[in-house]
Amino acid sequence: MGNFCLFFLLISMVFPVLGQGGLKTGFYSSSCPNAESIGCDGSVLISGTSAERNAVTNTELRGFETGGPSWGVPTGRRDGRISSSSEALNLPSPLDTIDVQRKKFAAKGLDDHELVTLVGAHTIGQTDCRFFSYRLYNFTRTGNADPSIDQQFLAQLQTACPQNGDGLKKVALDKDSQMKFDVSFFKNVRNGNGILESDQRLLGDPSTKKILWRIMQGL
Repeated sequence: MGNFCLFFLLISMVFPVLGQGGLKTGFYSSSCPNAESIGCDGSVLISGTSAERNAVTNTELRGFETGGPSWGVPTGRRDGRISSSSEALNLPSPLDTIDVQRKKFAAKGLDDHELVTLVGAHTIGQTDCRFFSYRLYNFTRTGNADPSIDQQFLAQLQTACPQNGDGLKKVALDKDSQMKFDVSFFKNVRNGNGILESDQRLLGDPSTKKILWRIMQGL
């Protein structure tokens, strides 16, 4: 189902206790047998011109009409029956510092460990050149690139996203295994190969850096 369902898979990994609070695979087996074959439950599935899925922050949300790999996801979360794009405007941005990301996650009751784990959803998927090309050419306003980008990787990104090129061109968020759910994304960040500035900044904050390393070590 795409990154949206991956988000819920990660939630179930971070909060296994939720499975004991009413969430379970097959929750709708009696009341609505086809619910889980149709897709994850959530107000983001509600369509409409002013619905969540049409918020500017959800521009890249995919998986509503297409198929793909599937897995069992605990469902049953009580969600709203009304979907409003205005409620999706405070999502994390590629431009956010760690402090800003931390505040946005904290507002949802999530700590630094959950922040890093959920950002790990970028192990699968793509983003547009327009969301990170500013890092490649004039990051310091003097024509230099973001110094946190590995120099060899910088050349690859500049080839993929030439200056003044097509901002809608897609680039994998995980350069090594964009279709595999693994820790490659975190290794990329460690090596200066993070695509989005907000992702690469995980390495610059003592707390998120420590958590990133622990995840890579399987702790």
